[in-house]
Amino acid sequence: MPHIRRPGATLYFHFDRTDDAPCLFFLNSLATDRSMWDRVVAHLGSDFSVLRFDARGHGKSTCETPDADIGLLVDDALAVMDAAGVEKACLVGLSLGGLTAQAIAARHPDRVSHCVLCATASAFRPPEMWIDRAELALQDGTAQFEQPSMQRWFTPAFQDKEPEAAANTVAMVGATSDLGYAACCRVLAGTDLTDEIGGIACPTLLVAGAADAGCPPEGHARMRDLIPGARLDVLDPAAHMLAVERPADLAIMIRDFVTSHAR
Repeated sequence: MPHIRRPGATLYFHFDRTDDAPCLFFLNSLATDRSMWDRVVAHLGSDFSVLRFDARGHGKSTCETPDADIGLLVDDALAVMDAAGVEKACLVGLSLGGLTAQAIAARHPDRVSHCVLCATASAFRPPEMWIDRAELALQDGTAQFEQPSMQRWFTPAFQDKEPEAAANTVAMVGATSDLGYAACCRVLAGTDLTDEIGGIACPTLLVAGAADAGCPPEGHARMRDLIPGARLDVLDPAAHMLAVERPADLAIMIRDFVTSHAR
């Protein structure tokens, strides 16, 4: 698998290129890997080129330090785009990936054609919670967060209907490196983009889960009001992990949004 060396990390990525097709660049959430998007990508067919990578310390990507900030994650993502030969892409990010997408779109508008921001926020509060989680991961590992993630990520109905899909997704939590988890928790603790997202100039779609307690629809509505021309769709039923719980609907939303805002 292609990979690049970055300060304090080696990043692994996968690129399915379709000639002349617009590129979707998927950014994973905390404690998952690029496979969290598998079910969405399966519904997209060959309409798009698809670029995915594992954030530092997640999946196959390594992480050598528990310290990071949003600027480092932005530079990681841009370096992956450069390595794949992608000049401009539609960013599709969920949670931490959505935060990174916001920062890229606000700070590097020339690299972004569209933004799809899923189950995310411009600031993840309270920061003390993320600092505590970073310390817990370094002390006792990431497996301790698996069961709590199940309850936050999926509705009870989905857990009953597709227990294997839910369990496989949650297993990514314990597979995440302690250093990578801690580093990204510190990114969440130290980042507030609320004053920056008004500068996002590309077409932007926000997608919230109706039952997402951590990133509720109300927070997405506030972001919509700050980002010029942004649109908000709410998936119901759905909790936080929209890409796994509602992949077909999310794929349709992405396809329709990008094609209706062709640039």
